[in-house]
Amino acid sequence: MLIAPMNGMNGMIFAEQSGESATDDSAIKESVKDEVALLTKAGVITLSKQYNPNSIVTRAEFASYTTAAICAAKKKNISYFTDVPLSYWASGSINALVDCKIIDKADDGRFNPDEPITYPQACKMMAAMTGYKAYADPDKIMNEYMSVAQKAGFGINTASNDQITLAEAIKLLYNAMRTDLMSVISANGDSYTLKPEKGETVFSVYHNIKFSDGRVQSVYGRTMNSQRAESGQMYIDGEKYSVTSDVDVNELFGRYVDFAYTDEM
Repeated sequence: MLIAPMNGMNGMIFAEQSGESATDDSAIKESVKDEVALLTKAGVITLSKQYNPNSIVTRAEFASYTTAAICAAKKKNISYFTDVPLSYWASGSINALVDCKIIDKADDGRFNPDEPITYPQACKMMAAMTGYKAYADPDKIMNEYMSVAQKAGFGINTASNDQITLAEAIKLLYNAMRTDLMSVISANGDSYTLKPEKGETVFSVYHNIKFSDGRVQSVYGRTMNSQRAESGQMYIDGEKYSVTSDVDVNELFGRYVDFAYTDEM
Protein backbone atom coordinates (compact mmCIF):
# COMPACT_ATOMS: atom_id res chain seq x y z
CA MET A 1 0.00 0.00 0.00
CA LEU A 2 1.25 3.45 -0.84
CA ILE A 3 0.57 6.72 0.88
CA ALA A 4 1.65 9.76 -1.12
CA PRO A 5 1.68 12.87 1.07
CA MET A 6 2.06 15.78 -1.32
CA ASN A 7 2.45 19.55 -1.23
CA GLY A 8 3.24 20.39 2.35
CA MET A 9 2.71 16.77 3.40
CA ASN A 10 -0.84 16.50 2.11
CA GLY A 11 -1.42 13.11 0.63
CA MET A 12 -3.32 10.41 -1.17
CA ILE A 13 -3.65 6.73 -0.56
CA PHE A 14 -3.68 3.96 -3.11
CA ALA A 15 -4.86 0.37 -3.00
CA GLU A 16 -2.52 -2.57 -2.71
CA GLN A 17 -1.67 -4.45 -5.86
CA SER A 18 -2.35 -8.16 -5.95
CA GLY A 19 0.64 -9.04 -8.13
CA GLU A 20 -1.55 -11.22 -10.34
CA SER A 21 -1.35 -10.71 -14.08
CA ALA A 22 -4.11 -8.53 -15.45
CA THR A 23 -6.01 -9.40 -18.61
CA ASP A 24 -9.07 -7.17 -19.07
CA ASP A 25 -9.09 -3.37 -19.09
CA SER A 26 -10.41 -2.97 -15.54
CA ALA A 27 -7.82 -5.37 -14.13
CA ILE A 28 -5.01 -3.67 -16.03
CA LYS A 29 -6.14 -0.27 -14.76
CA GLU A 30 -6.18 -1.63 -11.22
CA SER A 31 -2.66 -3.00 -11.65
CA VAL A 32 -1.27 0.47 -12.49
CA LYS A 33 -3.54 2.51 -10.21
CA ASP A 34 -0.74 3.53 -7.85
CA GLU A 35 1.53 4.56 -10.70
CA VAL A 36 -1.18 6.56 -12.49
CA ALA A 37 -2.12 8.42 -9.30
CA LEU A 38 1.43 9.44 -8.45
CA LEU A 39 2.42 10.35 -12.01
CA THR A 40 -0.78 12.41 -12.25
CA LYS A 41 -0.03 14.13 -8.95
CA ALA A 42 3.46 14.94 -10.23
CA GLY A 43 2.01 16.41 -13.45
CA VAL A 44 3.72 13.87 -15.69
CA ILE A 45 0.56 12.41 -17.24
CA THR A 46 -3.07 13.47 -17.60
CA LEU A 47 -5.61 10.73 -18.24
CA SER A 48 -9.38 10.63 -18.29
CA LYS A 49 -11.23 8.15 -16.09
CA GLN A 50 -12.20 6.29 -19.25
CA TYR A 51 -8.65 5.93 -20.56
CA ASN A 52 -7.80 2.75 -22.43
CA PRO A 53 -4.76 1.03 -20.84
CA ASN A 54 -4.28 -1.06 -23.98
CA SER A 55 -4.05 1.92 -26.33
CA ILE A 56 -0.75 2.11 -28.21
CA VAL A 57 1.60 4.94 -27.23
CA THR A 58 3.20 7.03 -29.98
CA ARG A 59 6.73 8.34 -30.03
CA ALA A 60 5.41 11.87 -29.54
CA GLU A 61 3.29 10.90 -26.55
CA PHE A 62 6.16 9.14 -24.80
CA ALA A 63 8.43 12.11 -25.51
CA SER A 64 5.82 14.37 -23.92
CA TYR A 65 5.71 12.19 -20.78
CA THR A 66 9.50 12.17 -20.56
CA THR A 67 9.76 15.95 -20.90
CA ALA A 68 7.25 16.36 -18.08
CA ALA A 69 9.14 13.80 -15.96
CA ILE A 70 12.30 15.91 -15.97
CA CYS A 71 10.45 19.24 -16.02
CA ALA A 72 12.33 20.24 -19.18
CA ALA A 73 11.39 23.59 -20.67
CA LYS A 74 9.67 23.01 -23.99
CA LYS A 75 11.68 24.39 -26.90
CA LYS A 76 9.34 26.32 -29.15
CA ASN A 77 11.66 28.34 -31.39
CA ILE A 78 13.44 25.58 -33.31
CA SER A 79 12.65 22.16 -34.75
CA TYR A 80 15.27 19.45 -35.17
CA PHE A 81 13.13 17.18 -37.35
CA THR A 82 11.57 17.75 -40.75
CA ASP A 83 8.35 15.96 -39.74
CA VAL A 84 7.96 17.86 -36.46
CA PRO A 85 6.99 21.43 -37.43
CA LEU A 86 6.70 24.02 -34.69
CA SER A 87 2.93 23.78 -35.06
CA TYR A 88 2.96 20.09 -34.07
CA TRP A 89 1.41 19.57 -30.63
CA ALA A 90 4.49 17.86 -29.11
CA SER A 91 7.22 19.77 -30.96
CA GLY A 92 8.32 21.64 -27.83
CA SER A 93 8.72 18.40 -25.88
CA ILE A 94 10.48 16.52 -28.67
CA ASN A 95 12.98 19.29 -29.36
CA ALA A 96 13.63 19.81 -25.65
CA LEU A 97 14.68 16.17 -25.35
CA VAL A 98 17.18 16.65 -28.15
CA ASP A 99 18.77 19.47 -26.16
CA CYS A 100 18.77 17.20 -23.08
CA LYS A 101 20.50 14.46 -25.13
CA ILE A 102 17.64 12.06 -24.48
CA ILE A 103 16.61 11.97 -28.14
CA ASP A 104 19.22 11.78 -30.92
CA LYS A 105 18.95 13.63 -34.19
CA ALA A 106 18.21 11.26 -37.07
CA ASP A 107 20.32 10.93 -40.20
CA ASP A 108 17.22 11.27 -42.38
CA GLY A 109 15.99 14.25 -40.38
CA ARG A 110 12.76 12.55 -39.31
CA PHE A 111 11.36 11.63 -35.90
CA ASN A 112 8.18 9.83 -37.00
CA PRO A 113 6.20 11.26 -34.07
CA ASP A 114 2.91 9.51 -34.82
CA GLU A 115 4.39 6.02 -35.11
CA PRO A 116 4.07 3.67 -32.13
CA ILE A 117 7.09 3.77 -29.85
CA THR A 118 8.73 0.38 -29.40
CA TYR A 119 9.98 -1.10 -26.15
CA PRO A 120 13.67 -0.65 -27.12
CA GLN A 121 13.07 2.98 -28.15
CA ALA A 122 11.27 3.75 -24.88
CA CYS A 123 13.98 1.99 -22.88
CA LYS A 124 16.64 4.07 -24.65
CA MET A 125 14.87 7.27 -23.63
CA MET A 126 14.54 6.12 -20.03
CA ALA A 127 18.18 4.99 -19.93
CA ALA A 128 19.25 8.42 -21.20
CA MET A 129 16.97 10.19 -18.71
CA THR A 130 18.48 8.34 -15.75
CA GLY A 131 22.12 8.19 -16.86
CA TYR A 132 22.20 4.47 -17.66
CA LYS A 133 22.53 4.98 -21.41
CA ALA A 134 26.31 4.88 -21.01
CA TYR A 135 26.09 1.15 -20.28
CA ALA A 136 24.68 0.43 -23.72
CA ASP A 137 26.94 -0.13 -26.70
CA PRO A 138 25.68 2.38 -29.32
CA ASP A 139 27.09 0.22 -32.12
CA LYS A 140 24.83 -2.69 -31.19
CA ILE A 141 21.17 -3.09 -32.02
CA MET A 142 18.44 -1.22 -30.15
CA ASN A 143 17.68 -4.27 -28.01
CA GLU A 144 20.87 -3.42 -26.12
CA TYR A 145 18.77 -0.81 -24.30
CA MET A 146 16.32 -3.51 -23.25
CA SER A 147 19.16 -5.24 -21.43
CA VAL A 148 20.27 -1.99 -19.80
CA ALA A 149 16.71 -1.20 -18.70
CA GLN A 150 16.32 -4.67 -17.22
CA LYS A 151 19.59 -4.41 -15.26
CA ALA A 152 18.69 -0.91 -14.07
CA GLY A 153 15.42 -2.22 -12.62
CA PHE A 154 12.91 -0.48 -14.86
CA GLY A 155 10.55 -3.46 -14.59
CA ILE A 156 10.19 -4.00 -18.33
CA ASN A 157 8.52 -6.82 -20.22
CA THR A 158 11.62 -8.54 -21.57
CA ALA A 159 9.53 -10.72 -23.89
CA SER A 160 8.44 -7.69 -25.91
CA ASN A 161 10.40 -5.50 -28.28
CA ASP A 162 7.37 -4.34 -30.21
CA GLN A 163 5.09 -1.35 -29.65
CA ILE A 164 4.00 -0.70 -26.07
CA THR A 165 0.64 -0.04 -24.50
CA LEU A 166 -0.22 2.88 -22.28
CA ALA A 167 -0.19 0.65 -19.20
CA GLU A 168 3.27 -0.63 -20.12
CA ALA A 169 4.50 2.91 -20.75
CA ILE A 170 3.20 4.00 -17.35
CA LYS A 171 4.99 1.12 -15.61
CA LEU A 172 8.25 1.80 -17.44
CA LEU A 173 8.13 5.54 -16.80
CA TYR A 174 7.25 5.13 -13.11
CA ASN A 175 9.97 2.55 -12.45
CA ALA A 176 12.60 4.60 -14.27
CA MET A 177 11.62 7.69 -12.27
CA ARG A 178 12.11 5.70 -9.04
CA THR A 179 15.52 4.33 -10.04
CA ASP A 180 18.62 5.93 -8.53
CA LEU A 181 20.16 8.33 -11.01
CA MET A 182 23.59 7.48 -12.42
CA SER A 183 26.20 10.22 -12.38
CA VAL A 184 29.78 10.64 -13.62
CA ILE A 185 32.34 10.61 -10.80
CA SER A 186 35.49 10.74 -12.94
CA ALA A 187 36.40 11.13 -16.60
CA ASN A 188 39.52 10.51 -18.64
CA GLY A 189 39.21 11.29 -22.32
CA ASP A 190 36.38 9.22 -23.77
CA SER A 191 36.21 6.93 -20.74
CA TYR A 192 34.44 7.75 -17.49
CA THR A 193 33.32 6.16 -14.25
CA LEU A 194 29.69 6.19 -13.14
CA LYS A 195 27.96 5.49 -9.87
CA PRO A 196 24.35 5.57 -8.71
CA GLU A 197 23.33 8.42 -6.43
CA LYS A 198 21.51 6.64 -3.61
CA GLY A 199 18.07 8.11 -3.11
CA GLU A 200 18.47 10.64 -5.92
CA THR A 201 15.77 9.84 -8.45
CA VAL A 202 13.81 11.71 -11.11
CA PHE A 203 10.96 11.84 -8.59
CA SER A 204 13.13 13.41 -5.87
CA VAL A 205 15.25 15.73 -8.03
CA TYR A 206 12.51 17.14 -10.27
CA HIS A 207 9.35 16.71 -8.18
CA ASN A 208 10.51 16.66 -4.54
CA ILE A 209 8.82 13.30 -4.13
CA LYS A 210 10.59 10.77 -1.93
CA PHE A 211 9.76 7.26 -0.76
CA SER A 212 9.90 5.55 2.60
CA ASP A 213 8.12 2.94 4.69
CA GLY A 214 7.06 2.41 8.29
CA ARG A 215 4.26 1.51 10.67
CA VAL A 216 1.27 3.78 11.19
CA GLN A 217 1.36 4.30 14.94
CA SER A 218 -1.18 7.05 15.45
CA VAL A 219 -4.23 8.41 13.66
CA TYR A 220 -6.96 10.73 14.85
CA GLY A 221 -8.66 9.07 17.86
CA ARG A 222 -6.37 6.01 17.93
CA THR A 223 -2.76 5.56 18.98
CA MET A 224 -0.23 2.85 19.80
CA ASN A 225 1.82 5.16 22.05
CA SER A 226 1.72 8.62 23.60
CA GLN A 227 1.54 10.41 20.25
CA ARG A 228 -1.79 12.02 19.45
CA ALA A 229 -2.61 12.77 15.82
CA GLU A 230 -5.03 15.54 14.94
CA SER A 231 -7.72 15.18 12.31
CA GLY A 232 -6.10 14.75 8.90
CA GLN A 233 -2.80 13.62 10.37
CA MET A 234 -0.99 10.38 11.11
CA TYR A 235 2.28 9.35 12.72
CA ILE A 236 4.47 6.83 10.90
CA ASP A 237 7.42 5.58 12.94
CA GLY A 238 7.32 8.73 15.05
CA GLU A 239 7.12 11.18 12.13
CA LYS A 240 3.99 13.27 11.61
CA TYR A 241 2.33 13.48 8.20
CA SER A 242 -0.81 15.27 7.08
CA VAL A 243 -3.10 13.65 4.54
CA THR A 244 -6.01 14.73 2.39
CA SER A 245 -9.61 14.10 3.34
CA ASP A 246 -9.96 11.18 0.93
CA VAL A 247 -7.55 9.06 2.97
CA ASP A 248 -9.13 6.55 5.34
CA VAL A 249 -6.52 6.81 8.10
CA ASN A 250 -8.35 4.30 10.30
CA GLU A 251 -7.87 1.64 7.64
CA LEU A 252 -4.11 2.17 7.93
CA PHE A 253 -3.82 2.22 11.72
CA GLY A 254 -1.27 -0.31 12.93
CA ARG A 255 -0.26 -1.34 9.41
CA TYR A 256 3.19 -1.30 7.85
CA VAL A 257 3.02 0.85 4.73
CA ASP A 258 5.19 2.02 1.85
CA PHE A 259 4.61 5.66 1.03
CA ALA A 260 5.72 8.61 -1.05
CA TYR A 261 5.98 12.06 0.46
CA THR A 262 7.23 15.59 -0.11
CA ASP A 263 9.25 17.64 2.34
CA GLU A 264 7.53 20.73 3.67
CA MET A 265 8.76 23.86 1.93
